[in-house]
Amino acid sequence: MKVLLCGFIPQIGEEIRMALLESGEVAKVYWPAGSSADRELVSIEITTSPPRGLSRLKEGSASFRSRMLTCKERFCEYEARRHHPSRPLYHDLIDLFELTLAHVRGLLAVLEPDLIAFSEIPHAAEDYLVYEMARVLGIRTVVCWQTPFPNKFFAAKDLESFEHIDRLDRSGVPSRIDLPAEPNANYFYMRGVRPMLELRPRRSQGRKLLKYCSASLRLPLHPNSIEVLDLWLEAEHWEAYSESMGRLIISPSVALDLLQEPFVYFPLALQPEMTTSALGGAYQDQMSALEQLHDSLPPDWFIAVKENPKQTQFQRGNGWFKRLNRLTRVKVFPTDFESLRLIRASRLVAVITGTAGWEALQYGKGALVFGHPWYKSLPGVLTWQDGIDLEIACQIRVPRESLERGLIELMERAYDGIVDPAYSECYPDFDPKTNGNLVARALLREPFDTR
Repeated sequence: MKVLLCGFIPQIGEEIRMALLESGEVAKVYWPAGSSADRELVSIEITTSPPRGLSRLKEGSASFRSRMLTCKERFCEYEARRHHPSRPLYHDLIDLFELTLAHVRGLLAVLEPDLIAFSEIPHAAEDYLVYEMARVLGIRTVVCWQTPFPNKFFAAKDLESFEHIDRLDRSGVPSRIDLPAEPNANYFYMRGVRPMLELRPRRSQGRKLLKYCSASLRLPLHPNSIEVLDLWLEAEHWEAYSESMGRLIISPSVALDLLQEPFVYFPLALQPEMTTSALGGAYQDQMSALEQLHDSLPPDWFIAVKENPKQTQFQRGNGWFKRLNRLTRVKVFPTDFESLRLIRASRLVAVITGTAGWEALQYGKGALVFGHPWYKSLPGVLTWQDGIDLEIACQIRVPRESLERGLIELMERAYDGIVDPAYSECYPDFDPKTNGNLVARALLREPFDTR
């Protein structure tokens, strides 16, 4: 068997690669993230015959084109976020899609993998296209997703499975999950994070960048010209974003008074991120969720919105603020206002896939979700649908015993191991070699073998 590892950065990938080779089932592992030879191999220009599987689905056929073009819009969305603030034209992205499609097709022809494993849900343009091409060609895939619980991750054969994690096969690994007495107020990935809106660039900085940029652009071949232009554009966009958001944010005293009124709490997700772009489903554009929620509010209710502390100006342009300003019953709370306090005071918490929904469940409140969070199947979670009655939805109460049973049942689908090394901080007993064996065993597990 040949395995292609996508992601799995060096802190954990080498041990996983070795464990796969030592399993006796794998003859070759391609690992571009950690092997310079493999990285060079996947980067070269490839011209070769179409990969196996195209004998059934001819490369030039309408059916092949239609199946691959269905992922064009998402590819362009994933790729566009890399180029902010220079903003490539739509047709530039289409050209890149076709070039990448041809490269991936040739790459799979050269490597001929039997299994492609992803360390996380694909939400980078190239990884996403590798995944989609593999599905078209009938190549086995395993997609991993780290959970917020120590040393636990989900694994599934396709992306659709993550829409209903509770339907995954049981892993056979004891869950051993303890429900915290209180929601975690100090997630490791938020420690030391200062709200980005507090880091506002001065106009003088923008003017200095413009002056330097203008001087650089007088030399057409100056290597830093494009970089300086991007920096200047980024400063201008950041200034526009911070000023627009600053005008909307209410004062702390007004925010405290509003806690006495009925409201739905809608914390904005960081964009671009997997939580919306890959797991948001029909609501990758989270403003569309906010708009629909606004139109369904009972009389005298409002929506408490809070910007993500890590958010930058990306996906916060003039059009976004025009849409937000149309929603007259939205109040934008200060970015540093305590999220857990808003959850406790709210009638209901609404998210795309965010952690605030899980925190609401821990407080015994209902959570309204628009996308596909890992906790979607737990008691107390409502999936958004047109015509939902928010006054009825806010009456949901989640007994702790029910939540514990649901969590244990759900986590029986999880495997031991860490596929995102950042989460090793949550597991003091982390050992790279042991982890490599655990993850490799999960990747090779029989339920993922569709041969």
